[in-house]
Amino acid sequence: MNEIFKPGDTLHYYITFQSPITPHYLEVLFSLTTGPQQTQPGLPTYLALREFHALSAIPPIYEIEGSLGIVTSGTYQLTQITVGLPGGFLRVYRYPTEFKDNVIISVANNLRGDMPEISSISATPPTYRKGVA
Repeated sequence: MNEIFKPGDTLHYYITFQSPITPHYLEVLFSLTTGPQQTQPGLPTYLALREFHALSAIPPIYEIEGSLGIVTSGTYQLTQITVGLPGGFLRVYRYPTEFKDNVIISVANNLRGDMPEISSISATPPTYRKGVA
């Protein structure tokens, strides 16, 4: 069973490359695989981690981490890893074609954003009594 993360939790992942590399930018992107929660309209359906540092030069291993922000509850899959090199070179590795590890996490966020239905919209002001809700 997957561990369930909450907003504010720190996530850690380790990326091993097949040959030496010195990235100046590294990002892992998780995308929601379940439908967004109806009680959480407008919350992001993806999460990205961008803080990284080298753990080993040979083999080249990088730890990437970050705090889980406020996102909609559900199941997320690691869908891409972006690597940037000095000089503006950028490569996006996508699951499952360019990396095979199926990384899945669950997020539980108890925030609710219940929105009322709209009664009407008009170009003319509605009639109402001041001070009466």
